[in-house]
Amino acid sequence: MADKLCLWCLKPLPKYRRKYCSDDCSDEYFIYNIAPLWWNNAKIIALERAGNKCEQCGETANLEVHHIIPLPNSNKRHKHPLNERTNLKVLCRRCHNNVHSKSFQKAKLQLRLINAFEDS
Repeated sequence: MADKLCLWCLKPLPKYRRKYCSDDCSDEYFIYNIAPLWWNNAKIIALERAGNKCEQCGETANLEVHHIIPLPNSNKRHKHPLNERTNLKVLCRRCHNNVHSKSFQKAKLQLRLINAFEDS
């Protein structure tokens, strides 16, 4: 009988593994094959819940789905609880850009305050 191969990298599987040779291969397979399907479904649900309009200004064009609490920058993003529908908000591109611009400005101000406090 031929060796079973990893579904992602096609290397032979260790005896204790069933589909993937490592956790990294399992994560990569999920990210590229499963997560996009889930995210599309989450976006559709969020858009329907918002009535297909921006939850901030009511615009109906150029809609995007925003994470209220940002996801950590990690390859495990797809498994993060912040992907839940309660953390998703529908915004038009203009409002989405404004939200991120304000978040960035707030973070810069906080950093300046921390640096000023440390210098004194």
